[in-house]
Amino acid sequence: MNVKTFLATSMLIAPTLAFAQQEVEPQKHFSIGVASYATVIGYSDNGDDDSDAYSGPALIATGAINDHVAFRITYAAQEETDDSDYSVDALEGAVLLGTGLSTQGFRAYGALGLFNETHEYQVYRRSYEQDVNGYTLGGGLGYSWSYVTLDFWLSVRDTSDYEDSAPSLDDLVAVSGGLGVSARF
Repeated sequence: MNVKTFLATSMLIAPTLAFAQQEVEPQKHFSIGVASYATVIGYSDNGDDDSDAYSGPALIATGAINDHVAFRITYAAQEETDDSDYSVDALEGAVLLGTGLSTQGFRAYGALGLFNETHEYQVYRRSYEQDVNGYTLGGGLGYSWSYVTLDFWLSVRDTSDYEDSAPSLDDLVAVSGGLGVSARF
């Protein structure tokens, strides 16, 4: 074998060997967990700024297509922090676009989704129910270990349904978010 043939063969084989020696990080595409979830609706009422806050536990499920695209569904059972007779059941679905969504390590993502809330409250022993829905836009940060993921996320919500239900309120802003821990598999 001459030197030219040896060099040419080495140049062709070296990248293949280098690629074969790289350790492929295992991906886990699904996670199920729990979260502490909150929603705050800020508004102006006759010039006075005020807000309503709701919080409670949530169940979260995430499915990652790859390390950059995932889907998350969240179901939360919240109560108003000032009035336990006012409860909100929230369902939120989002597409997550980012990095680290199926591998170990740091994760960061943007989220675009839809939400549906059912507000239930009592006034003078009469029960009322109202549905609110729209889109969400947000993002999150987290870290994934072998079997566990820790996530923190915030989303700004569409306020058009909130405005329809309370036309006297101005400058509505709705934000939701959570801190969750999930089992990866």
